[in-house]
Amino acid sequence: MSGDESQSDLEKQLLSMECHFTWGLDKFVKVVTNIMNKVEFHLQNNPGSWQVGGRNFLAFINEVENRDSTQAFKNLEDALQNAKKEHGDDHERYSVVTCANFAWLYYRQDDHDKAKSYACQVSDICVKVGGTSSMVALPEVFAEKGWSLSKCRGEAYPAAIESFRIALQGDKDNIDWIFGLAICHKMEVLEGEKLLKKVLDLDPQNTIAMVLLALRLQAREENEEALSYITEAMEKSPGHPTVLKYAGMFFRRQRTTESMDTSLKILQNALRLAPTSATIQHTIGSIYFERYKLKKRCLPRHYRAFESTELNQLLSKAVEALKNSLLLNGNYSRCQLDLARAFWERRSDHNSARNLYEHMLQDESLKPEEKQITHLFFGRFLMWKLKSEEKAKDTAPPFGLVLPPLTFLGFTLRKPRHLGSLVSPAMRLSLGLSLSHRRHIGDLSVFFCLLSSLTPPALSQIRPPPPIFPQGAQGPPTTPFW
Repeated sequence: MSGDESQSDLEKQLLSMECHFTWGLDKFVKVVTNIMNKVEFHLQNNPGSWQVGGRNFLAFINEVENRDSTQAFKNLEDALQNAKKEHGDDHERYSVVTCANFAWLYYRQDDHDKAKSYACQVSDICVKVGGTSSMVALPEVFAEKGWSLSKCRGEAYPAAIESFRIALQGDKDNIDWIFGLAICHKMEVLEGEKLLKKVLDLDPQNTIAMVLLALRLQAREENEEALSYITEAMEKSPGHPTVLKYAGMFFRRQRTTESMDTSLKILQNALRLAPTSATIQHTIGSIYFERYKLKKRCLPRHYRAFESTELNQLLSKAVEALKNSLLLNGNYSRCQLDLARAFWERRSDHNSARNLYEHMLQDESLKPEEKQITHLFFGRFLMWKLKSEEKAKDTAPPFGLVLPPLTFLGFTLRKPRHLGSLVSPAMRLSLGLSLSHRRHIGDLSVFFCLLSSLTPPALSQIRPPPPIFPQGAQGPPTTPFW
């Protein structure tokens, strides 16, 4: 066999493998620093979960994004050692993906002999533990794929859900995999709640499952049950940063001065344990800004111009925390919007707000709904703060507003509050939805803030998306409600 044919066969063998180099993860890894922080945070604070897979994922990022092959090899060696340490005689099931990654890494280094050696090792393991040379026979492979996808952006969640479901066909009561599936069901609140309760049935000491379940119950206004889970989790894991992070979010959502103070104390403790968490920094900044707005609202209008010392301190703390969050995750769009909104409050920061909005509008990695939010708030900034109505009109998104048909919600909403549990924060803002503005159309309650401020000519420019039902298929009508 010639060298070219041998190389071609090796390439086919590598491409047929299930590993980080063939799962298409690169299209989801938008912000390398943030992904690495998330993975390292998980490895440090969850010693019994995803230790092998996490190091595999770090090796992939080291090689593909950072071009650091030395660190990539080190992480793969650590993954093999952890597989042997955690799984003993059954370690080969959990190290087969690591061997596949080794094969790919050596291939990328043009060491085809070692690449072929590891490729043969992968086939031998699959035959030994799965009865076939294919990796698809091993549920552990799909579980690792699901965890890796779950650490990426939200677009990867559908693929992660499918991977976890395939894995659970081979081991339906695996707590770790059920928990991973529950995490990915962020939009399907009831399904995620059901899975988290199953995790707690199998592992009553899982405090992270408790706080995540509490947040889902809170979204459905089951506040007493939610608080009981939060209290129990904090009693059992008072020093776990993930538990503290979600507990802080829980109290923040209660939107009272007392609850925000409680949230701030909890999150500051969490930040001391996890100083590289962009999410915790962002939440702290948001709480300071909410307290600033509440304090400002309580002042008589003729006193606001004097900007009391307390107001300045709250605003400065908010800006500092939001900036720190962006230092950790530069493409955190929600944090960018919150920082720009904080810049509104000081005339000296107006240029910073404008520059930040313009930077976001040039960012090709933003999703359509994130672009729409940016256009909306940039237009409001230009109109309300810079008093420039003409410039505000120029910020209209060229593709029209990203309004999904009403069938996007999946079912008729009998109670307005249920919308918050079905739609992500980004989509709620994108739709201009607000609990303080509502119109009833039949049994469906549609919240709107943006639409209420648009004139009929402006409404005519909004382009609805394509129907979600094929031509001739049965389903709810997709005619725009206006």
